[in-house]
Amino acid sequence: MRLGNRILVSRQEKEINIGRQNGEGTISPGDFALLTTFEKIKLSRAIAGSIGLRSYYARKGLILLAGPQIDPWFEGVLVLGVYNASPRKITLSYLDKLCTIEFHKLGKPTKKLHPGNEEQKQGRIPYH
Repeated sequence: MRLGNRILVSRQEKEINIGRQNGEGTISPGDFALLTTFEKIKLSRAIAGSIGLRSYYARKGLILLAGPQIDPWFEGVLVLGVYNASPRKITLSYLDKLCTIEFHKLGKPTKKLHPGNEEQKQGRIPYH
């Protein structure tokens, strides 16, 4: 999955649209940020996913704080929480390869519908 155009960094008061600006977002040491993926996904009720951060960013000190699973029936962009545990700023560029997903076929389809989130379906960071 590649980095989308929206980043919200904890020390800044507003979301940054890196697709419209210089194409980069910076996460300072000790900052938490929410990032969107460029790709949207839509899972069936028989498929779940597992998220992993690319080792390139892990070696720089970025820690992925997202839940380990993408629920069946999820639809939209992923909103990933990350933390910069390094002593240096980490700069991310629009469309950088950020994380991987492994898809898993469930033994039987889930009966419970993922409640969904309209903001994520539209590619935005939810604020509630």
